[in-house]
Amino acid sequence: MEFVKQVKEVRGLFGKLKRRDFSGNSGQAIKNSFYSTLLTIVNRIGSLIFALFLARWLTPEIYGNYGIILSTVLLFEGFSSLGLGSALIKYTSSFLNKKNYSKANLYLNYIYRFKISLSLFISFLLIISAKFIAENYYHKPLFYGLVISSVYLFFLSVSTFLDSLFQALNDFKFLVYKEFFFQSIRFLLIFILASFFAKNMLLLSFDNIFWIFILLGFSYFLTYILSIFILKKNYSQVKLLNNIFLKKEERKEVNLFILSISIASLSGTLFAHVDTLMIGRFLFSEFVAYYNVAFTIVASLSALITFSLVLFPIFSRLEGKRLEKGFSKSARLTFCISLLLLIFCLIFSPFLLWIFGKEYLVATNLLRIFSLLMVSFPMIALYSSYFVSRGKPAVVTKFLIISTIVNIVLNYILITSFLQYSQMYATMGAVIATVISRYFYLAVLILERRKLLKG
Repeated sequence: MEFVKQVKEVRGLFGKLKRRDFSGNSGQAIKNSFYSTLLTIVNRIGSLIFALFLARWLTPEIYGNYGIILSTVLLFEGFSSLGLGSALIKYTSSFLNKKNYSKANLYLNYIYRFKISLSLFISFLLIISAKFIAENYYHKPLFYGLVISSVYLFFLSVSTFLDSLFQALNDFKFLVYKEFFFQSIRFLLIFILASFFAKNMLLLSFDNIFWIFILLGFSYFLTYILSIFILKKNYSQVKLLNNIFLKKEERKEVNLFILSISIASLSGTLFAHVDTLMIGRFLFSEFVAYYNVAFTIVASLSALITFSLVLFPIFSRLEGKRLEKGFSKSARLTFCISLLLLIFCLIFSPFLLWIFGKEYLVATNLLRIFSLLMVSFPMIALYSSYFVSRGKPAVVTKFLIISTIVNIVLNYILITSFLQYSQMYATMGAVIATVISRYFYLAVLILERRKLLKG
């Protein structure tokens, strides 16, 4: 009887999606999850096409330098975020849903000013530290690229921050359109740049790689303008800047919340980019390119498994045994599909790399090791959704921080140890460190769930 009720519940929720019936809280949750899933797919496909184009246009060495600069910028961007987007959603969404725009604008105004000021400061910090980073940490000709990427960092930071505002407004549909616009405009601009260099028989070098980041910054600027336009057109009651300020007690509460999630936010950023940052420190640039291409392929293929986002509202409505049964079935389905993708990647690794260019065929073994992440990526996302739906996001945060530390330590040990044999072995060490740390993260989530069930 319980099983029948569960099946009806799940069918009913998916039936709403099929009928486009988004009434009520459950309907809104399904609608948001559907567009979040679509957003992820658009992002991954667009990023894959963009990475493929750059990899084929640039030499592995220059593409590796691009990857080092990008990872450095994203690390700095983590310091300009500090959970401000989460704070915006937490302190404005309830007021926006109640149409209490005056109170929502108070929090929006404070957090937005905070974001602008912090983004400007972090961008300036990147400029003044660019020479030290390029010459003393990476020992590579990255100075000009790092300096100009500070503009890219600023517009990336403020543009993605507005995504949180649209989430608070429950306008996930616009986020999909915005992502499609960004992916299209940045590809078009880079294609024009590549055509110009080809027409004039020029080769993009280390010294003028900053042109790529100028256009990427401009792409985010246009995306930011689009967001502002939609806000003014569709949400005229929402005011980004006004002269009304929060009370001291309210500011203190917001600051404490931001501080409480900053470590988790930074840990997630570092977890995602520490490999590239450390490979760039110890190895030649082309090995960063080999690593990034292999990782991009795996990340893009794993995006085909996006059940966790769709299933989140379902998990949120289930309780007790119904939740555990629903989760177990989802986990088995996710694992089976992941395993098939893993086998596909193992068999067709040379072909997948050949698409990026024959220069990347040397990364075949890297991709085969990376293919193990086909299982861990979607399973981690599924377990994270499970803990959040049970009201235990702190579990995810705690183990993310621990896994980040494990990742850093393993990267340093394996890269430096394998470097005595060859740079390719050292790169393989970074891949192994990534795989181990991701499976460590998954393992502790699995163990924690078992502890919860026993308790």
